[in-house]
Amino acid sequence: MPYSDIQIHKVMLEDRIRTQAFEQSIMQVVRPGHRVLDFGCGTGILSIMAARAGAETVYALDKSRFIRVAKRVADANGFGNIAFYHGDHSQVELPTEVDIIVSEWMGHFVFFERLFGPLLDMRNRYLASGGVMIPERISLKAALVSDESLFQNLAFFRTKPYGIDFEEVSDWPFCH
Repeated sequence: MPYSDIQIHKVMLEDRIRTQAFEQSIMQVVRPGHRVLDFGCGTGILSIMAARAGAETVYALDKSRFIRVAKRVADANGFGNIAFYHGDHSQVELPTEVDIIVSEWMGHFVFFERLFGPLLDMRNRYLASGGVMIPERISLKAALVSDESLFQNLAFFRTKPYGIDFEEVSDWPFCH
């Protein structure tokens, strides 16, 4: 499982714009006494942010073995109000409803991680009436891009280098 590898977590944590946007949202929404679910907690950073914001209890859920690391990080930083749950969302039973669900479920291009369905299941099972989800909504925007130098680089075999016809492989760089 790729989420057992520290490198994917490092890439996400290095994305300061994304991480600070989550922190800002958490600080605006979480109040003392709130119960928070961090769905797909990874390193536990969003759990820690929710605890810092005053959450009474944070439930950190992840199905990767990396959750053991997240627990050690939370313990080392003095966040004893985070309860860690290892397992698939469908097998986990939380003790209470939650006021807030926070999750970085989007991955690359929104649906890469395939967590949207499981997130909705957890929302339906555990989000209290009037509860909040972070993020509340997302939008996906795409644009066509043309890069002449990239195209020329990929089209190398089409130029008949050294006077040799490489038509058999000329499209391969565009596909692989």
